[in-house]
Amino acid sequence: MEDESIVKVETNDNIRLGESIIHKQKRRYVRSARAEARIVTKKNAKSLLECWSLCPFRWQRNRFKCAFCEESFIQCSDLREHVSECSSKHNVKDIYSKFKEMSLINVDVTGASCRLCRCPYSGINQMRQHAVQHGYEFNTSQPDGVLPFSLDKECWRCIICHEDFNNFLKLYEHMNVHYQHYICSTCGKGYMTAPRLRKHSEVHITGSFPCDKCDRAFTMRAARDHHKAHAHAKGPRYECPQCNMRFNGYYDRMNHLNEAHREKEVSYRCNACELTFKTSGKRAMHVRTVHLPQPRNFACPCCEWFFKTSYELKRHMVKHTGEKNFTCTICGKAYPRNRALRTHLKTHEDLTCK
Repeated sequence: MEDESIVKVETNDNIRLGESIIHKQKRRYVRSARAEARIVTKKNAKSLLECWSLCPFRWQRNRFKCAFCEESFIQCSDLREHVSECSSKHNVKDIYSKFKEMSLINVDVTGASCRLCRCPYSGINQMRQHAVQHGYEFNTSQPDGVLPFSLDKECWRCIICHEDFNNFLKLYEHMNVHYQHYICSTCGKGYMTAPRLRKHSEVHITGSFPCDKCDRAFTMRAARDHHKAHAHAKGPRYECPQCNMRFNGYYDRMNHLNEAHREKEVSYRCNACELTFKTSGKRAMHVRTVHLPQPRNFACPCCEWFFKTSYELKRHMVKHTGEKNFTCTICGKAYPRNRALRTHLKTHEDLTCK
């Protein structure tokens, strides 16, 4: 009887153990497709960084930072020299520990070569293929995990399309054109990281967004944030990356960099004519208005003039209607355009100064 009871207990224990194993198997965690993609992307980055003598870095507050220890530098050559030494004490995990979520690792490819055979870097495709040839695991169906740059303060040039920029920040923003891993479902614009897509998505959020500094309210969050950044700024917006001086205007900072730090000013040349511009935005506007002009489909009902937009037609109609909707709060004079009112207000400032 005692033997039978022991057998029954052992049998029951085995049944419980079997049920526990089955239960654990049911609870087994299955990664999502997005999580799997993140893991593969990290492996791709690890393979490239182990195969090539790349210089991983971060860009924060107009400074280059070592991706391993976050020591900051102004000169690109100092950054490269430091990272070359620092990389021997760290690994890729130390880089990813700095991110709240997985992001692309910025890498400087200047002077890069294969760590195994000393083959010099000659392009992004060669970088991938060479790592595979040496037996490194690399999945071409997922992102590389790195964002390549050639850091040279004399010429901020995209290594993919070779377009030049005035500063590194402009170049960094430009890389969204080539690395569109995250697409906005509303407008279709592409971005290289999830945080950048989230920041952009705020443009499409509408509602009531009051400013906590004044009585104004906005229908879009992006408009409210833009207002706060400009109307309630604590100090000049544009900081010099070399000496921490701040300037009210973009061009003021560029002139300072050119005069005080001898930084070369980049000019943007029009492909259709000989004109050059200080920013790519001004060049784009020139191309749209001069070389790709819009049809003049908006006709004035009072004369023979035609206009490209309804806004231009509305401005023109003031000549016919005689409306003066812009009134001086000091003397009561009214003007048809805001620009005319602003010019008039300067006369009151001159009188006050006297």
